[in-house]
Amino acid sequence: MNICVWFKKDLRVNDHAPLLSASLEGNVIPLYIIEPEIINSEQFSSLHWNFIYQSLLELNKKLTNLGQPLIIRRGEAVETLHAINKEMSINCLYSHEETGNALTTIGTKEYESGLESNIYLGKSLHKQE
Repeated sequence: MNICVWFKKDLRVNDHAPLLSASLEGNVIPLYIIEPEIINSEQFSSLHWNFIYQSLLELNKKLTNLGQPLIIRRGEAVETLHAINKEMSINCLYSHEETGNALTTIGTKEYESGLESNIYLGKSLHKQE
C-alpha cells in the first residue's frame, strides 16, 4: 500500500505520528508542497522561507537515510495531491491537522484531494516531562 505522508509545518522524522503510522502500514511517500498562496501572502516573509528551506534540507537528509527521499512540489495543494496520486497510485494520505492562520487551517485540502485521509492532531508520541 502506498501512503503519502504530507509534511506541512512539522518537518521532522522523530515523534511524527503520521510518519510512524504510515511506516507501519505500507510504503511511505513523503511529500512537501510549496503552496504559492501561502508563500506569496503578506504574512509570509523571507525569514519564514529560510527556516523552512533549512528544515527541508535536514528532513530530506533524514528521510533519505531511512530509504525514501522527500518529494518537494510547488503548486496548489489539491492539484499537487492529484498529480502525485496519478504518478504513484496513492492509497491513503496521512498528515497532521493544520494550525495557524486562515491560509493554513483550511483542513479540507485532504478531503478535496479525493484520497482516503488520516489526519492526526498535533500530539506528541512521547510522554512530555
